[in-house]
Amino acid sequence: MMKLFRLQNLRWGKYLAAALFIGLGGTYGYWVEALDTDIEWLWAITMVVSVMHFWYDGFVWSVRKHQV
Repeated sequence: MMKLFRLQNLRWGKYLAAALFIGLGGTYGYWVEALDTDIEWLWAITMVVSVMHFWYDGFVWSVRKHQV
């Protein structure tokens, strides 16, 4: 495995991941609010992704092993 991807070499990895997650979420939120509110397909995509995430997450937790 490359030295670049070893966990001990990535001390700031969790902070970078958190900043990336918050930054992308904030950027998406700003982008959606900045656009015209009459764009129904954008809201449709957002709602479909939200519902699919909720369904998949519920499915994964319902079939998980009891040892977890």
